[in-house]
Parts: sequence; structure tokens; C-alpha cells
Amino acid sequence: MNKKAGAFAIGMVLAMIVLMSLTLYSISKSNQDVEKTFSLKNLTSLYLEADRISFYFKEASRLSAHQAFYEIVKDAAINTSNKLCFSQSYEDKEIIIWDKNCKPEINFLKERFLLEYKKNIAKYAKRYPKDVKFEIESWMENDRVVSRLKVKLNERNERYNISYSFVKVFYTNLTSESIVLEDFPEIYEKVNVKKENKGNIENCFGLSFERWKCKAKRIDDSYLFELETKNPYFFELDGKEHFENIRLVFLLKQG
Repeated sequence: MNKKAGAFAIGMVLAMIVLMSLTLYSISKSNQDVEKTFSLKNLTSLYLEADRISFYFKEASRLSAHQAFYEIVKDAAINTSNKLCFSQSYEDKEIIIWDKNCKPEINFLKERFLLEYKKNIAKYAKRYPKDVKFEIESWMENDRVVSRLKVKLNERNERYNISYSFVKVFYTNLTSESIVLEDFPEIYEKVNVKKENKGNIENCFGLSFERWKCKAKRIDDSYLFELETKNPYFFELDGKEHFENIRLVFLLKQG
């Protein structure tokens, strides 16, 4: 009986070991399947989405800089809320008059540029085709605009709700995009000095600018300047997208 009982006990132990091994194998196999699904499907999806977001906002930053530049040029590079700024009607258009009280100021231009840039980068964030949470902080550093993008992604399946966050910093070099805000005060100073020259007005007083083509003519007691960028820019106007040169138009009083 003792031998039979011993054999029975050993058999029970072996059976328990086998059962436990099978159970552990089943659990291990199940976890591997879950891990495989999590790693290859969900994480890959998140990483691909993160790459798409990075590419999207890199281009959005560039386009936002172009749009901000267009908005500045459209307003003749001056503060339109300045009560000392006046305009003159010409061919059914109101043309800003540049003078010592109404001229391009670099500090204002930088503030206006950053304001317009922020408005546009936020607009692109809303246009992103998926429901993703974005936090964007932007600032100027010398000749570049910097955007810090904080992103939170979610990936769901039947068993998991996975959250993934990352931070990306974008640098848009403005000089590389032919956006130099210092051009405007420089243009004012050059044409203001040359305005006493009564000749050669059609050739813009013989002046030349690195990023602008210039022409001018006399209108009554003023000079009408029409400058055009040498390079095209992306911008939106009246709900339509454009890729073309931008015109800077202003008047300068004679004498």
C-alpha cells in the first residue's frame, strides 16, 4: 500500500507539473500574441502617425512664414493702426504714404510677423486630418522662427487604449525663404534719401535691392513705388491658394 500510495503521489506531482507547464506555456503564448499585436500594429501605427505629423508641421511652419510675410507686405509694412499714417487714392486703390511718422519699424515688423505666423500655424493644426491634440509655442530667434510642438496620440483596440506623447521643435530659416524683415526699413531709408533726385525716377533712382525689383513714377506731388519680390511665395487670398511674387506699393511725397 505504501508503494502504491507513493507511486500515486509521484504521479499526481508529475501531473501537476505537466498541467502547470501547459498553463504557463498557454499564458506565455497568449502574452506573446498580445505583445506582437501591440508592437507591430499599434506602435507602428503610432510611429507612422508621428512621422506624418512631423512632416506636416515642418511644411506648415514654412507656409505660415510665407503667409505672415504676405500679410506684412499687403499693408505696406507699416502699422495700420498708427493714426499718423495716411493714404492717397490712386486708380480706385488706397495707397499708404511713407514718411517720418509712418514708416517700417523693425520691432513692429517682428511682432506682426510672429502674430501672423502663430495665427497661421494654429490654422494648419485645425486642418490636420486626424483628431490629434496639439500644443504649439512659437518665437523668433534672429533670422528664424521656432515652433515647439507637443503632440498627444491615442491608439485603441479591443483590449488597450494606448497614449503616446512627443515633443518636436521646428526651425524655419527666414533668410532661406527670402524673408528678411530688415528689407523694409532699408528700402525706406534708401528711397527717402534719393527722393530729392528729380531724374531717373522710372529706374527707381538707380537703386537696386537684393530681393526686390523696383519701379517708380511721379503722381502729382508724390512718387509711387511699386516693388515686387524676385521670388514667389505661398499665400492664401480670398480663400484661394497662390504661389507668386508679392508686390509692395507705397507713396513718398516729393521734397
